[in-house]
Amino acid sequence: MHWLRFSRHDRNEFGIMEADWVGACRGDMFSAWEKTDELGALNEIRWETPCTPTKMIAPSPRGINKALARYDRIDQKRRVKSA
Repeated sequence: MHWLRFSRHDRNEFGIMEADWVGACRGDMFSAWEKTDELGALNEIRWETPCTPTKMIAPSPRGINKALARYDRIDQKRRVKSA
């Protein structure tokens, strides 16, 4: 038995994957859930990420520039050694 999030018919759902089909569930995945009578084949659903992120964290432009500068220095040292 494997949990998964999926979408079908423009609806996000969660369910249990067994063999080559998915059984939809309702309720709260972490406490009170129950199986529904809805079944779907794996080729009829679209897999979704396990959770929906609430925010995106990325490095600042300064951090990206520092990383690129470091990469350039390492790349230049490799070129000098191979020449």
